Amino acid sequence: MRSQAVFLLFAGLCMLIPLQLLSAETAPDFGIYLYKKGNYESAVLELERYIFSSGGDERAPEITLLLSLSYARLQQYERALGLLGAISADSVTADFETTGDLACEAEFHSLNILFRQKRFTDFRIGLEHMRTVCPETGAELGSYLQFMSTAAYIFNLQWEEAYLDLQNWRIPVSPLDTELESELVSAMRFRKKSPVAGGLFSIIPGLGHMYAGRVPDGIRSLLLNAAFTSLAVISFQENMAVLGGVFSVVEGVLYISNVYGGINAVQQENARRVLGSRDRMLKLLPVPPLDVITIRKEIGL
Repeated sequence: MRSQAVFLLFAGLCMLIPLQLLSAETAPDFGIYLYKKGNYESAVLELERYIFSSGGDERAPEITLLLSLSYARLQQYERALGLLGAISADSVTADFETTGDLACEAEFHSLNILFRQKRFTDFRIGLEHMRTVCPETGAELGSYLQFMSTAAYIFNLQWEEAYLDLQNWRIPVSPLDTELESELVSAMRFRKKSPVAGGLFSIIPGLGHMYAGRVPDGIRSLLLNAAFTSLAVISFQENMAVLGGVFSVVEGVLYISNVYGGINAVQQENARRVLGSRDRMLKLLPVPPLDVITIRKEIGL
């Protein structure tokens, strides 16, 4: 009986040792493998299990970075930002010379997420902080930071700020920023048409639309107003007062709509021109993907 108990205890210990080794050593590698394969939900489980069971070993910060990117891939941005913020905070109390690359990486990914969420005020604050603590970010991250910085101004229609930001780019001159500069200059020179002028021109039906640049709409408005005005006049001349009154009411509605339409057409064309310029410029600026990692070797990717 005693020998059987000893044997069972020994067998149990032998089973626990491989499980412990699997938990401590192979789990992060399997989590990294899942991340590389794009299976982010399973990667989150494996990476979290490793961080929980590792007891804070030296690979934990890098694995935490990968975990945060897995959450970002799943669009769980707040969790991702929380983990990235923890990495940055830990670097303050640790030796920055040894954790600096990882901390700057975490700062960059936080900015990337804030940019995707269009939280541009937070993005701008974070960018200034990163430029202070990480003056040297490398060519790849540096170029993406410049792209996002300029794109944030462009998205908010801040043409002058975007132009000045473009002039401060630290990356070599390329056809991209030459084309972007041309678009920004064109946007800054664009003068919006006056909605008030559109309304005044619409005193003559159709001219407000033509002033806005919508010639077919202007011609259509002119013909409709002319037609119902003629019908009303003819009806009164033929002593058909009721029919003339109906045509007059319809023409009154059309005329008021024509004035409103002229004002609205100018506003819409102004917005179309501005937003069209913005969209063209944003297409020139590549948004960094969520898997931009410059410390791939440290993580094992």
